[in-house]
This record gives sequence, structure tokens and C-alpha cells, in this order.
Amino acid sequence: MGALLDPIDPAVLKRAVDGILRLTPAELRVLGPLLVGQTNAEIGAELGSSRRTVEVHVGRIQERCGCDRRTLIRLGHLLDQERAVAEYIKRMPAYERHPGARKVAKARAEITGK
Repeated sequence: MGALLDPIDPAVLKRAVDGILRLTPAELRVLGPLLVGQTNAEIGAELGSSRRTVEVHVGRIQERCGCDRRTLIRLGHLLDQERAVAEYIKRMPAYERHPGARKVAKARAEITGK
């Protein structure tokens, strides 16, 4: 069992991202809290749904993404790190930026959707 900060296999990452693109609106509402590690009961309370309904959505998310809950939480953590790096780069004065920093920030933003 890998630690939260262990790298995610690129093939697993691609499959997960491809799966996220195919989620229904209801599954997407569950995905956000899932990515930050909330339990099914916590997600249900937040969304006004039953725990069982959330379990069904989580199961479909895992099926479409081809990975387990722990990997999805790690993916959420990875996306948060990428967003934090991009925000840090944006706040840096232009003269302090590496020449390729804008390209890196743009590529990260395209990957994370932010």
C-alpha cells in the first residue's frame, strides 16, 4: 500500500483522468469531497444524500476511473499540489521567474483545469 505522497503510475493517472471526463453531474458532485478524503457519510450529509446513494456513486467513479478510493485521494492531493505551485509561480515577480515558468504553469493549468 503506497503512501499518500508516493507517485502515481502514469498509466493509472491517465485512466483516472479519462474516467473523470466521463462522470455524470451527480458523480462529479461526489468526486470533489471524495478527492479530499471525506467519508461516504460525510459526503452524503454535505450533499443531502443517503450514505448508500453516495456508495453507489463512489463505486461508479472507481469503476470509470479504474482505481480505488485511496488512489483517487492521492490524485486529489496531487492536483492540489499542482494548483499551489501554479499560484506560487503566478505571484512571483516576472524577473524572478525561470524562462520556462509560464509554459510550465500553463501546462499545469491545462492538466488540472484551473
